[in-house]
Amino acid sequence: MPAAPPPAKQGDYVLEERYVGEGFTISDGSYAALAAAWFAPGMRAAKEHVASLKAGRSKTLADLQPAVDQVVAFLESEGETTLGVPAGALLLRLGLEPFVVPFLVARFGVAFTVEAYEAAHTLRLEGDGPATSVEEGGHYLLPQSARALVACEARVEPSAWEAALATLRATRNAETSRARRAEYNIVLRDEGFVADDLAQNRANPDWQVTQFVFLATRDPAVRRELAEAVGANLVLEVAGVAGQDWILPKIATHNWLIRTLSDLETVAGARCIANDLTNKRTHEDVREYYAKRPDLALRALVPIITAGGKLAPFVKPVVEATVAAHPALPAIVGPLMDAKSRAYLLAEKRPALPEAKADALPEALRHDPTPGAEGFPKKLAALPDFAVDAIKTAPIRLRGTETVLPSSAVQRLCQAVRYVKDAPILAAAKAAAAPKDLAAFAWELFERWQAAGAPNKEPWGFTALGVLGDDDTARALTPLIRAWPGESLHARATVGLDVLASLGTDVALMNLHGIAQKLKFKGLQEKAREKIAAVAAARGFTAEELADRLVPDFDLGDEGGDVLDFGPRAFTISFDESLKPRLKGPDGKVLGDLPKPSKSDDAEKATAATERWKALKKDAKLVASGQVLRLELAMCDERRWKADGFRTFLVEHPLVVHLVRRLLWGVYEGAELKSTFRVAEDGTFADAKDAAVSLAADASVGIVHRLSLDEASLARWSVVFSDYELIQPFDQLGRQTYSPTAAEIAAKAIDRLGDTEVKTSRLMGLEARGWRKGAPQDAGWVWDMWRPLGDGLVATFGLDGGFCMGAADMNPTTQKVTAVHFHRGDDSKAIALGKISPILLSELAREREQLRE
Repeated sequence: MPAAPPPAKQGDYVLEERYVGEGFTISDGSYAALAAAWFAPGMRAAKEHVASLKAGRSKTLADLQPAVDQVVAFLESEGETTLGVPAGALLLRLGLEPFVVPFLVARFGVAFTVEAYEAAHTLRLEGDGPATSVEEGGHYLLPQSARALVACEARVEPSAWEAALATLRATRNAETSRARRAEYNIVLRDEGFVADDLAQNRANPDWQVTQFVFLATRDPAVRRELAEAVGANLVLEVAGVAGQDWILPKIATHNWLIRTLSDLETVAGARCIANDLTNKRTHEDVREYYAKRPDLALRALVPIITAGGKLAPFVKPVVEATVAAHPALPAIVGPLMDAKSRAYLLAEKRPALPEAKADALPEALRHDPTPGAEGFPKKLAALPDFAVDAIKTAPIRLRGTETVLPSSAVQRLCQAVRYVKDAPILAAAKAAAAPKDLAAFAWELFERWQAAGAPNKEPWGFTALGVLGDDDTARALTPLIRAWPGESLHARATVGLDVLASLGTDVALMNLHGIAQKLKFKGLQEKAREKIAAVAAARGFTAEELADRLVPDFDLGDEGGDVLDFGPRAFTISFDESLKPRLKGPDGKVLGDLPKPSKSDDAEKATAATERWKALKKDAKLVASGQVLRLELAMCDERRWKADGFRTFLVEHPLVVHLVRRLLWGVYEGAELKSTFRVAEDGTFADAKDAAVSLAADASVGIVHRLSLDEASLARWSVVFSDYELIQPFDQLGRQTYSPTAAEIAAKAIDRLGDTEVKTSRLMGLEARGWRKGAPQDAGWVWDMWRPLGDGLVATFGLDGGFCMGAADMNPTTQKVTAVHFHRGDDSKAIALGKISPILLSELAREREQLRE
């Protein structure tokens, strides 16, 4: 059963969920209320319009001038002037319907008011007043007047009301305008006609009709359907708290929600508003909202913290401030929350560890840095609030002790990170402090920097991650870097690449390499490629050699497998030809997935094994396609490994070996293939007759291309792979090959498409195979693609439709492409095909053929 709602108030705290907006209300119908509204702030436009009418500056129809005189006299009197229907219509057009309609009903009757309401739709005035009347086809729409009429029903005799409805119904039935008919239905509420309006609007949407149907219908299902189109303000005004379920899920990721939902005091509303904490322009308004309803702050924000995610750093300071200001509140709202959030909120704080004594600290951490020395500026600014808060909440232990760095020492550490990245203080801190605590402190600093609005003048709150972070830092930061360009934070994402490069660990570089290999934001991907190339050059590697060293092993066993232990049962991990993990049961049969633990299994071991399996599937999915493609491109580009590198990074790698065993390998002298072999299950090498093969220490090893095999060798190896049931990760032995035609040789170009139209999406897919878009030209359009082929050789081809950078929706669906030409460096002179490797020519021709599909 659902939990009982909390009491409306407990102690000093209001716990009620409510909508505190005024909604649509009408006045009591007195002249005093109308006059007060006339002189209220915000009516300047209407008053200026009346003044313009009075002075004769506005052009009006001659037959309307008496009505203008009556309205002016009425507004200047005590309300005694008798009004004609045109004057009543003119009053409605001045934007005071919630006051004018009830006044007209009370003073002149509902029949007069309906007549004035109908006449108001056809008044023609230059420079009309407030925007409560909307022009439609030369006529005006007055939905606020219609709503005010509905609200007056209880004040009118039933017979008079029915007569008024009959008048409106006759007008509506004769009306041809969809919008006018829908507006009249706000008053009439004839469900059959409302249903007709809805059906027509579904086929031919109109924003005015949508709003009028929403106001006219009594069916909650229809209102729910239209909620997103009419907007949160109208939904909440009409339905109150009940309407939040219709609209909040549809706007939960929008910006500026505080302005829309500030009058909604519910847990769901408060949770949506948390999105605005990430916006520098709105986060102070959001904090004021939570300060007004601290109970909602805790009930809405604590679950965000316990769930993790990108909002958690922004809401954490708000929760801390709320608890500090209302220490009794957690005990009140804790029972209203889920178990995990309640535990977080009510958890007892661990006793603070004692600060280390000064003589236990390295000398560099005992004293403040000297201004103007060792790279520090002459004046050290005070640390910002986000850093002070991080120091309080993320203590840093000394290695091997249960004492922490004094806050003064951590402040010195922060000043070093802020000003001098190679200061002795930093080296001393890294040597003396627990590495995990340093990384945790850096992450706390980063999160509080974000929550403070990511101040540009204090970038070290972010870059400290690259100085003090670890592998977990890289893992947590990478998803943010990938997402930031889509949130208009491209510059921050670029700095994030610098942070990963500064960390420099294998895990950090693996994530950097992953961004360089695949990312939908191409500008950031290119910058990641540049970073990888720079890191590789600094370490004396090529980008490909660095990639060999960045493949994760997922803690697999030495032979590329692992065991998931349930106690009585165990399951062996292996991988298929696409590096998808699979399992073998105790009986050796391949399983579709890890079975659920049974009563006879060891619960603790089974839980650990299940979590391990889930993580492995997720991690393997991220790298699998990249590793398959990496080896395929190595074959196409005729890459070679030295024997020791081949063993270390391929044969002995617990993940990649599952691909290595499914491929045919060769020993080369220069470009000539001397012998071929495969890698057996035990890691040894065998030829086509299963005889052992040994590699010389200086052997050059590569993946054999189909063009390098004669027909006899191909047939023998095909039988071997079939007998051992080795499914290859990509086409190798069965690969389609191509040779240049006579026309292509003469033209010095590969052209297999001619005038064929190819899908633009397929052209963009070539980037995964090493092709890159050319430089943007006018209006950001790209008209060519190019690919570096090594040794200064470049392949290029042109586009006749192009790509529009930054506006992919403008790209043509299909387009033609020109032939592939080859040149070297900046020299545009075409290179003869005879000077290019036949394997490279075959692969480029194959790529062109695949564009047809």
